[in-house]
Amino acid sequence: MEQPDLSLLSKPVNSVNASVPSFFRAEAGGKSIRTSLDGTWEFVYLDSFDPEKFAKLDELGHASVPVPSTWETTGYNKPDYLNVMYEWEGREDLKNWELPEKNPVGIYSRTVELDGSDKDRYLEINGFLSAMYLFVNGKFAGYSANGYMTNTFDISGLSVPGKNRIDILVFRFSLASWITDQDMWRFHGLFRSVNLVEVPHEHLSDIKVRPDYDTKTREGKLSLKVFTENASEGSKVRAVLKDGEQILFSEEKDAVSGKATEFTGTFPKIKPWSDEIPNLYALEVSLVRGESELEKATLMIGFRNITIRDGVILLNGKRVLFRGVNRHEFCAETGSVVTPELDEKDIRLLKAYNFNAIRCSHYPNINEFYELCDRYGILVVDEAAIETHGTWQFNTLDKKIEKTEQVLPGNDPRYRDFIVGRGTDMLKRDFNHPCIVFWSVGNEAYAGKNLLALADRFHEMDPSRLVHYEGNSWEYPKWQEMSDVVSRMYPHPWDIRKFLKKHHDKPYILCEFEHSMGNSTGNFGEYMALEDEFPQFQGGFIWDFVDQGLRDQDGILRYGGDFGDYPNDSNFCADGLLLADRSVTSKMREVRYWYSPLKISLDARAVRIENRLLFKDTSDLCFLYEAFGRKGVLYSEEFSANVLPGSAKSVYLKKVFPLPKDGFCYARVTVKLAADTAYAPKGTVLKEEEKFLLSSLEKADGFAEPAPSSQQDEGLRVYESVHHLTVQKGDFKVIFSGRKAGGGGLEAIEKGGHLFLQRPVLPTLYRPTTDNDNTFEKFFLSFYLGGSKYPIYIPFVRELKVKEKSKDKVVVSVPYILPIGAIFRTVRVTYTVYADETVRVHTSFKKVAWVSPALFGLRFRFEKEYSSFSYSGKGPYENYPDRHLGENFGTYESDAEKEYVPYSMPQECGNHLYTREVRIHEGKYDLVFSALSKSFSFKYLPYDEFVIDNAERNTDLPASNGNYLTLCGFNKGVGGDDSWGSRVHKPYRKMKHRTDLDFLISVREA
Repeated sequence: MEQPDLSLLSKPVNSVNASVPSFFRAEAGGKSIRTSLDGTWEFVYLDSFDPEKFAKLDELGHASVPVPSTWETTGYNKPDYLNVMYEWEGREDLKNWELPEKNPVGIYSRTVELDGSDKDRYLEINGFLSAMYLFVNGKFAGYSANGYMTNTFDISGLSVPGKNRIDILVFRFSLASWITDQDMWRFHGLFRSVNLVEVPHEHLSDIKVRPDYDTKTREGKLSLKVFTENASEGSKVRAVLKDGEQILFSEEKDAVSGKATEFTGTFPKIKPWSDEIPNLYALEVSLVRGESELEKATLMIGFRNITIRDGVILLNGKRVLFRGVNRHEFCAETGSVVTPELDEKDIRLLKAYNFNAIRCSHYPNINEFYELCDRYGILVVDEAAIETHGTWQFNTLDKKIEKTEQVLPGNDPRYRDFIVGRGTDMLKRDFNHPCIVFWSVGNEAYAGKNLLALADRFHEMDPSRLVHYEGNSWEYPKWQEMSDVVSRMYPHPWDIRKFLKKHHDKPYILCEFEHSMGNSTGNFGEYMALEDEFPQFQGGFIWDFVDQGLRDQDGILRYGGDFGDYPNDSNFCADGLLLADRSVTSKMREVRYWYSPLKISLDARAVRIENRLLFKDTSDLCFLYEAFGRKGVLYSEEFSANVLPGSAKSVYLKKVFPLPKDGFCYARVTVKLAADTAYAPKGTVLKEEEKFLLSSLEKADGFAEPAPSSQQDEGLRVYESVHHLTVQKGDFKVIFSGRKAGGGGLEAIEKGGHLFLQRPVLPTLYRPTTDNDNTFEKFFLSFYLGGSKYPIYIPFVRELKVKEKSKDKVVVSVPYILPIGAIFRTVRVTYTVYADETVRVHTSFKKVAWVSPALFGLRFRFEKEYSSFSYSGKGPYENYPDRHLGENFGTYESDAEKEYVPYSMPQECGNHLYTREVRIHEGKYDLVFSALSKSFSFKYLPYDEFVIDNAERNTDLPASNGNYLTLCGFNKGVGGDDSWGSRVHKPYRKMKHRTDLDFLISVREA
């Protein structure tokens, strides 16, 4: 066994003996040229490379691991999540480009049986981290440190008929580790497929196709280059373009080894490719000799045009908006191993939620991903695997020296080819996919001549696409030639507006925005409003798609630090619109609303539909209009409306339905797929729009006191015991605790012998902190923690008082002193018990001048068994003042357990706005809470705010011993600009000077 040249690990070398042609699927002799070598491989893991052990590899004890897989998910090496830090930070004092002293290696071995036919053979290794050596039959066959790329090694000269031994050494660290500092779990090993490629000695080696679309003439223009190896005299390259079974183009030309055989063609009235209508044509490229077809490749291509005019990106001549998301290759069970099936499931979900773009953050994806994006219609930012975040943003650099001279990859010419090669390999492999509109230089690697050289090479190699980079923005306006667009991460909407009022020369996109960590993704509409204000603002890519929670061997979702990994960045990997199990959240539903290309307005007579699609009408959609009153549906009508792209239409209802006299009526328009599509079945909801036709969401029914009791009715009576004050009428009792320090107030309601509550109802000014609160905001909110957890109720001094007493009503006032920092604020809760067996509850809070609480409300505790409830309000998913348009007003059944949202860190969740009624089901009775002058918000959860706030992970939550209903006069928004200091926007965090909460409690038979 030859020994590996370990010096390669520390050299700026992307690969040795590896080629990266464009990826295409081909057949030879009627069979695929690829044979998968995925499956079980022998495996040896070493903490560091030992030449003697490697020489005696067969004598070592071998384990078995699946390929593809990662070390971390198969029991080797701890899973390690990092954002900016490098894996060695705090452990070793490394200077730029130096490698850790300890460098683990995994050795994969497999025997492959080969026949004796005259074929050229290659090994195709699609993904690994960080560097790998290939040996065939004990001989060195190649090396690569470009781990997110398809590396193709020619093994023809090393393979033999019969059994062939393949050994692949994967090292944890290499020079490439310095430029793969992405925000993600650091998984190592062979995490993508390995294929044996067998082709005739005379074969296709590369195909480059450039289909263009002329927006004026509507012509498709094809430019095709086909490269062959070992072509013999008389061999031909045949190119055939098909639209279904119709042949649009067919031509043969001589094959020339090492040179391109070129074809061109022009096609009138071609059907262009776009994200809306992803028209694809089959391009068949064959290498033939006489009557024999040696090899045949089939590519699905699309004709489309991407250009910039007047600072605006145009797709096929129209201003395009990127309704995008950032997406890591990640699966909770397998780490960085993803399958084409999972990719397809993700893409179909995104299409159904109105997304049209994905940024490959922050490395090229598996080959099948791009084929799926071509087919389904997804605009792709293909990003080079280059990130050096840990070398510049938080580092102490010499201010006297130009920063680009100190950071990586910077200006050092010794690393230029290394950097340029990583990016251009991506371009070579993915060149033929119409879905790709941007080549991205990388992510968070600052600026410098090396990255500029890569951007220049992108422009040179492919002028038909745009070049993207955000890192140059740190030096704005320097280094602007690195990117065709102004790209930003996490600016506030007002910062974007300020910039675009001055700058109109380039398109502006948000390569990352709306940081969706935990309970987040608020104020989304403030970003979307910019699309109408500024032509140069063209949308962006939400961070990010799915929480990166990794399951342990017990199936529990874990995050950074939960595996004993150090250093780590805790749960900062959980920023997804979906939870780690890919379940949909209210965040995703909110984005569906705002990303919809349909703008809908409605009233009691008509619906106006504005179609902001560029190329597609609405003939594949159906619309359902529904009007609702107190007793359910008042009117329903389903209709179709073919609204042309870029136009609007009003559709009048067939009937004019009478509005109810009780003043309560709202209408909803639901947009659904009229038939099955490639991405979703018939009936899939794409958009919902609501409007209250009478009154408003905020308004409730008002309040009129019950009629006086009859003369024969004894009415209410009040009596006191040692610790309690009770208001009673027949079998209905309202019981107050009044003699117990710290626990005064409404304690129980009894009806027909059934006891509700059994714990004091207490005011609260606190909610569990969200991920977005976990910096400065947490400090402000902490002032309200003590007063909420320990409201001061002083018996005998500030005891509850009967303010008014008659047989028709009894008014009981309960004062609490809430310490807020050094301030003491009295909150008085007034209970009015009526002879009709209802209780009116009113309380208010006057804001402390310097900061608003996150919440103001009353907390009720219920027994654990009573978790089932119903409500009339916004649902069915949680919603907040800055994130609620994805949810609808209605009446819903739910359960306290289901209301708790298992974000990576337990936090505020489960709120429902604009609620008019909540019913807690307790056997034959419901305890009903009805809004009076205005609607309230509420949450009903199996934990109170303090238990949730004290837990760092969901596994820290104790077994629930009750359910907690919090009725809120105010509950602030969740924010979304970022999760490291930006506050919830002022309109959603500032309560009024005085906030009231007014509702009625009643007991009703279920």
